[in-house]
Order: sequence, then C-alpha cells, then structure tokens
Amino acid sequence: TCAHRDDWEILRPLFENQECVRANWDSVDPQEPKNELKLVKRLWDFKYESGGFDAGELAHTVTIDGYWLDEPIYENNFYNKNAYNYISTNAKNQTAVVSIACTNEKSAKMIMVITYKETLQLRSSEIYKFRDILKAVSGMISPEVPYTFTRCKDPALAENLLKFEHGNRVRNYKFGILYCKEGQVDENHMFANNEGSEDYQQFLDFIGNRIPLKGWKKFRGGLDVRENTTGEESIFTIHSGFEIMFHVATMLPFYISDTQQLERKRHLGNDVVLIVFK
Repeated sequence: TCAHRDDWEILRPLFENQECVRANWDSVDPQEPKNELKLVKRLWDFKYESGGFDAGELAHTVTIDGYWLDEPIYENNFYNKNAYNYISTNAKNQTAVVSIACTNEKSAKMIMVITYKETLQLRSSEIYKFRDILKAVSGMISPEVPYTFTRCKDPALAENLLKFEHGNRVRNYKFGILYCKEGQVDENHMFANNEGSEDYQQFLDFIGNRIPLKGWKKFRGGLDVRENTTGEESIFTIHSGFEIMFHVATMLPFYISDTQQLERKRHLGNDVVLIVFK
C-alpha cells in the first residue's frame, strides 16, 4: 500500500501544476566523469549524459529540464513493466514520485522522477542499489529539504502516472506556409499573395492533403470548421502519429483594405514552424 495516499489529493499538484524547466546544456558534459548517477536527457533522437555526479554535485551544477514529451517514456519503459514506485512529501509539503525500472536490483536501472515543477529521466549502473538512487535523487531535486521515500505498491499510482504522461504529450502541431514571389522582400507583399507558382502547388500537394474545412473532425489548428471564416480549404497531414494542420497564407481570407493582412499574420505568427516557399 501507499503510505502517502488520501484519495490522491496529495498527488493533485503533481498532475495539475507542473512547470517546464529548461536545461542548461553547457553543463551536460563535465570534464571528469565519476561513474555516479547519470543523467539521461532525450532531445530529438540524441541522448545527453552528465558523465556522472554525486548527489550534491548534481544538485548544484546541472540544471535539468522536462523529458521529451513527444515520446511516451513512462508508457514504454515503466508501465506494466518491472518497475518500483516510491513517493514522498518533504517538510515543505512538496510531493515527489520516483519510478525505477529494472530486471532486478543488481541490474542497470532506468529512473523517472516527477516533482511539483519538473519531470526528469535518469539512469544508473547496476552497482547502485535502490536506497543509493533514492538518496541521490533527493539530493538532486531538494538538497536543502530532503525527501524520505516510501515504496508505493498501489496500482492507482501507476495509472495516474500514465494519465499524467498522456495529458502532457504534444500530439498536434500548427505549421505556417508563406509564399514568396521572386523579388519580394517585404513581408506585407508576401502575405498579400493569393496564388503561387506551379512548383508551390506541387509542394503543397507533397507536404500534406488538401482538406475541406467545413465539417472537419480532426485537429483544426484554430481554423473555423463551421462557417468557413478562415477559408474553405487547408493542408493537413499525419506524420508518425502527430497531426499537423498547415496555415497556408494563400488559402486564408484576403482583405483588400488590409495592407498588412493581419488575419493571415494572426495564424502564421503563432505557429511553431513557418515555412517560406521561394
């Protein structure tokens, strides 16, 4: 059973108020690795390792951010696997959960740490026991106010961790596409383009599917799918399970009286990626 369970009220801050903390990658590769608890951070398809610090060094020299949210790390490596869950609340009433996945205590270990403000993915070699890892984690995330972890066997914790991961994974994206005619250098002129070259049309056909917006049931990316106020068509695709709606400037409404085409800029200006086709 779980020693810290009161209708999961104590876990609610973990699942509702977690903030993203960005990493300082200048501190990722120390000069003298010490074969201690190792940080592993996935960034795109690469892994970064700290090389090893003891708990105190980790707490003071490495800034760690949230794990790569597009990858279901908990689901793939911990959920319904041979994982051990620990939970603790420190003197500041801050709750932390540690999940350790391994074949047994004498094997290499994969670790996930969830606190009130960040989620960390770690690993350690087979020479470290659970108590060593929990002590190091406590020193890393809260060196001044330590945690005393207790194992939690309640399956409800694993289910809540899975729901938490699913709720934080990014599955939908909005990308912008802006057509630039030859010789154009002013963005207002680019946003005023209503047609593109044959190559541009081929590019749109290549990058996704032309879909009618009215009645569209999948990810709409902020476009109107009821009254066609944001155009009649758009470009949409699904890549590796991720839904992508393209905001194509030439497909969005054009207002002749608006020299800046602010309606078009409103969509493309908020996109995480902007493709300029020239």
